[in-house]
Amino acid sequence: MLKVGIIGCGSIARFCHFPEYAELAREGLVRIVKAYDVVMARAEEMGTKYQSKACKDYMEILNDPEIEAVSVCVPNYLHAKITMEALSAGKHVLCEKPIATSLKEAEAMIKAAKNSGKKLMVAQSQRFALAHKKAKEIIDSGVLGRILTFETAFAH
Repeated sequence: MLKVGIIGCGSIARFCHFPEYAELAREGLVRIVKAYDVVMARAEEMGTKYQSKACKDYMEILNDPEIEAVSVCVPNYLHAKITMEALSAGKHVLCEKPIATSLKEAEAMIKAAKNSGKKLMVAQSQRFALAHKKAKEIIDSGVLGRILTFETAFAH
């Protein structure tokens, strides 16, 4: 069973990471061990809902030898810093998109992953959505002809 920590309990964590890990937990694959947010009440709420410990400092997650992987769900400007700290702490990382706010940071994150021997994945989860898979099938079939442009909307 993979033991995870979630750093950041805002909307993306609340509506995607927590429930998706919880689904895997029902299959015995994952357990959410700890959660952190700068707003302690959010970490406590998610901790209670998903039977995990709320942390006052995300380093508590990174320093926990039981935790093998973390989801980084913080504001974009913190992705690189926290991801590199997590990799340095020996954790696999699922980082929300965008990977970073600059190419330099993204390259440093990739290098940190290679150096640590841990996995770094950017959460591009929408490519697995059924509606997007179906759209790809239709486009690939050619039934619509050559697609030059399109417009879409997505919201939680």
